[in-house]
Amino acid sequence: MSTTGVFNAILRSNDILLVKRRDLPLWDLPGGRLDDNESIEACATREAQEETGFIVSITEKTGTYTDSIRKDTQVIVKSKIISGEAIKEGPETKELKFFSMNKLPINLVPARRLQIGHVRKGQQNLSMDITENRLLRLLRKVLN
Repeated sequence: MSTTGVFNAILRSNDILLVKRRDLPLWDLPGGRLDDNESIEACATREAQEETGFIVSITEKTGTYTDSIRKDTQVIVKSKIISGEAIKEGPETKELKFFSMNKLPINLVPARRLQIGHVRKGQQNLSMDITENRLLRLLRKVLN
């Protein structure tokens, strides 16, 4: 079964908003699984609000990243905050924080470093294959 996730690069100056996940002790972009018959835009705005408290507007699509081994596709969109208030924590969010895109946390979901680099460079509409690192694949198996 293949899955698609949509993730927001929410920027403030040269900073990017990351959420610390509850299920894994990693920082990630706010986002999640695309529901059946849901548009990328609707998923991005829904997930941003659920995980951060902010209502966002998508400004551009950075890229589509496919992991053919896991049959997983990740769409990264650049978003801006239009309203709302930051949540302290939530069902999926342990913490949220803005980080400099030049100084990202060490415990970041591995593919995100590459994707945030593409956001920082202003790249758009990329399409690439990515493979999740072995350690994270093992960690997923242990936790599932």
